[in-house]
Amino acid sequence: MASATGARMRVANAPAPTPSELTVSVRPSDRVRLDGSYAYQDFWRRSDGSLVGRNVIPRLKVEYQLTRSTFLRVVGEYDLAETNDLRDETRTNYPLLVNGSLANATRSRTLRGDYLFSYTPRPGTVFFVGYGNAGSGLPDATRRFDFEPIHRSTDYFFLKYSYLFRM
Repeated sequence: MASATGARMRVANAPAPTPSELTVSVRPSDRVRLDGSYAYQDFWRRSDGSLVGRNVIPRLKVEYQLTRSTFLRVVGEYDLAETNDLRDETRTNYPLLVNGSLANATRSRTLRGDYLFSYTPRPGTVFFVGYGNAGSGLPDATRRFDFEPIHRSTDYFFLKYSYLFRM
């Protein structure tokens, strides 16, 4: 199972964040596999203990083996990354400027769904058909760590055919 955790920001003079991840894998039958994970990471200011940022990524993957040669897979993932207003912790405690603008609170939310169908007629030959979509939350710096609606932002479709040539 792929891990979804990782630091997305670095805060000056802050202790290293400690990521937490919970992973569960279940096989209720020989045809069904369920994999779930929940990654959580907070960033705290060393000076006053206030929350600087947070990353939260729950993920669910369901695979169903229809026959020996075909299977379906559905993956859902929600990615939340939040940061509070950034400030100079080492000297002045004033807000930081990035490219001439204040480094205000940011928030990004993404909800993704991926769907895959695979057909393997014989070993070495495989055909994939997939569809995926993603939605993003609208950032609102005034609401910081509250929920906002998610709107569809991306749809994609793909086909892949692979054949093994033997000599």
